[in-house]
Formats: sequence, C-alpha cells, structure tokens
Amino acid sequence: MHLADLLTTSDVMLRLRARDVSGAAEQLLRRSLQRHGLAASDIDRLVLAVDERECELSTNLGAIAIPHACDDQLGFIAASIGVNAEGVISGSPEPRVVIAFVSPALERKKHLALLAEIAQLARDRGAIDALTAATSAEDVLATIRSYCSERRSASSS
Repeated sequence: MHLADLLTTSDVMLRLRARDVSGAAEQLLRRSLQRHGLAASDIDRLVLAVDERECELSTNLGAIAIPHACDDQLGFIAASIGVNAEGVISGSPEPRVVIAFVSPALERKKHLALLAEIAQLARDRGAIDALTAATSAEDVLATIRSYCSERRSASSS
C-alpha cells in the first residue's frame, strides 16, 4: 500500500493552517474519516489517539509532519494531506506539509511501510516544493503519484 493509493481529492486540504501539528491532524482526519462513514465517537477516538501519539514524540520532520496512530478497532488505513507554502503551523515556516493517517493495529507492517515512504518524501525537496506550490487537490495527488511511481521504478531497477 502506497500513499498514492490511499488519497483522493477529498483527502487534500490546501492552505491548511493550525495551532500545532495535532490541530492540523485533527482537521485533516475529521474530514477524511467522516468521508469514510465513521461514527463521531470513532472519529473522536482516532483523533485522540493521534494527538496522544504526537504528544509522546513529535512527528515533525522539518518540511513534513506525519501525525499517525494505530487502532485496534479500525478496519482500514485512512490518510489525509494538508499543504501550505507559508507553513501549516501559525507563526512557523515549517512544516509546510502534514500527512496524517491512522491504521489498524494488526496492519503494523503496512503502517511502518507508509511511514517509511513518507519519510523518504520528506527528504525530496523538489517534491515538497511541488506539493506546496500546488493550486489544486489534483495537483497535489499528481505530485504524490509521480513521486511514488519514481520510487517504484527505482526500487525495481
């Protein structure tokens, strides 16, 4: 499972702005998880799990933050991305991209593989610049698909 396989245009927020990474994750995940049809109580539980995980150890990698959590009751991986060229966190130039996701506790390998893929993306300055320059959700998804496609090609060579 790749990031590009998880996201739709409904999972993209342009010009995302929040007080902190947890606040950004909450905005992103509430929207995405509602689209997946989860009950409000389940959404609250998942947002709280991500917030608690973020409080334990920050997922801010500079240009990208990756707030995430695993959950025993969730049956699928849900992800969302927010971008802001001026910085997602009010008063800070970074992170410029926040990718929040939740996954089933039993899907630990997929969870770690997704984390690794996003961490690689964080090191690609060109991809980060393209994501934050995007003027539409479609542009964000095209950048992610291109990046994932390039990684698949490089790993199969």
